[in-house]
Amino acid sequence: MDIKPSLLSFLVVLLFLLFAQSSNATNQIVEVNKICNTTIHPSFCSKILNSKPGDAKDHYELCLKHFDYDEGALGEVEYAEKMLKAKDYQGVNVAASGVMATVDGCVFGDSPSDPVFPDHSSLPKYAEYVKQVADIICAICNYLTGIYK
Repeated sequence: MDIKPSLLSFLVVLLFLLFAQSSNATNQIVEVNKICNTTIHPSFCSKILNSKPGDAKDHYELCLKHFDYDEGALGEVEYAEKMLKAKDYQGVNVAASGVMATVDGCVFGDSPSDPVFPDHSSLPKYAEYVKQVADIICAICNYLTGIYK
């Protein structure tokens, strides 16, 4: 199942709201399978609802930071655009490498010692696409700067 990033963001926010509201709700306990069996994709639902909310929240907040304009991939893309207009292909290469690093930070964590979050959403797949495009940009820049001939 392909989920667009905007839909994924909406679902994450909705789950956070549900978890926040659960403290105000009655103490009724419902099995996850009972809820998920009524959805279109019960296995996906089960994976999401059985994940630890704090871990998921921390993971998705980290990914937002890695993809935002100020500190993340979108800022690197903006910088790459400026470097491209200036015909500074080495600068474009540096920015594209930064995009790849921020993608890895989202998917694998900021440090090799960080445990990898078991993300069953489409985010890792889409993040990998972004990383592959950035890699192609790096390869083109290497030819443009004369590193490869």
